[in-house]
Amino acid sequence: MVRPRRAILIMAGGRGTRLWPLSRRDRPKQFLSLVTDRTLIEDTYERVAPLVEASRVYVVAEEDLLLRARPLLASVPFGNFLAEPAARNTWPCCVLGTLEIADRLGAKATVLVLPADHAVGNEEAFREALEVGFQRAEEGAVVTFGLRPDRPETGYGYVKCGSVLREAPPRLREGLAFKEKPDEAAARAYVDSGDYLWNSGMFVWRADRFLALAEECRPDQSEIARRLRKPLAAGDGAKVAALYDELDATSVDYAFMEQLPAFDVVETDCAWDDIGSFDALERVLARDERGNVRRGEVYQLEGVGNVVLAAGGRPVVLFGVDNNVVVDAGDVVLVYPKGAGQRVREVVELFEAEKPDLT
Repeated sequence: MVRPRRAILIMAGGRGTRLWPLSRRDRPKQFLSLVTDRTLIEDTYERVAPLVEASRVYVVAEEDLLLRARPLLASVPFGNFLAEPAARNTWPCCVLGTLEIADRLGAKATVLVLPADHAVGNEEAFREALEVGFQRAEEGAVVTFGLRPDRPETGYGYVKCGSVLREAPPRLREGLAFKEKPDEAAARAYVDSGDYLWNSGMFVWRADRFLALAEECRPDQSEIARRLRKPLAAGDGAKVAALYDELDATSVDYAFMEQLPAFDVVETDCAWDDIGSFDALERVLARDERGNVRRGEVYQLEGVGNVVLAAGGRPVVLFGVDNNVVVDAGDVVLVYPKGAGQRVREVVELFEAEKPDLT
């Protein structure tokens, strides 16, 4: 029996504006060392490296970001760094990556799609969940990974689940619907029901099933994908760029997953976090006896519940303040009350208009 060919597609694009001023256009979130001494993209690669050979790991992003990624992921072959003509959200890069992998590994290759900028506390449990997803995808299912919620989080989307398809952990469930980021009351109801999981933004499908289901659910986009195959194989960059621009600049969740008649969900419990803001660091980093998270040269007298990052090459001193986020990037210092991290995007918009060189 020939073992199905498995591949991993790491999506390395995106800006991570809620992690400004550390995350910038030329050094976005996935290239920051926030959780370990490695960058987030290196952490992503290292946790999945045991699953497939390096020759079957692919990285997709704009060319300028690939230039940053290549030296960090030296085991990945140069030709496996797939350049997007432009950043157009996750749907176009999933189309591009799946077409490339199908061309190289065959139509029945199974593609695991991962963002490059998440944190995982229990890597063994994470890989066990990915193995279940691979197996189901090899049988023809389209699979996503739902994270078991431990709080009514309003910053995440959710997946509504139905019947249990496999009881042994990690459980496999029928996927019913995707839900956008809820308000607090709805999030609490989701968590209390036990039928909703956090939407991880991670997926696995067999290349031929992805393309066939796109034909059924999104014939307009499928037709563009068909026309992309020849110029991709020929290396015709101008034609690829023109067709890529015709794909919907939206998420794969909205363009594809929400249109499917059926999908599976692997119920995953692995201490996952998407590091959506600096506030998240108190969930993934060690805290001192007063509940403070400190990285870099930080000095604190009194004060509880602060998150302080001294990344500017100088000491940061706090006293008499509680529950704040303080980030020193060297050329910019950001301070805000903990819990307001989603609003950092507003600050970035202000700086893009007033001080674009700092974004």
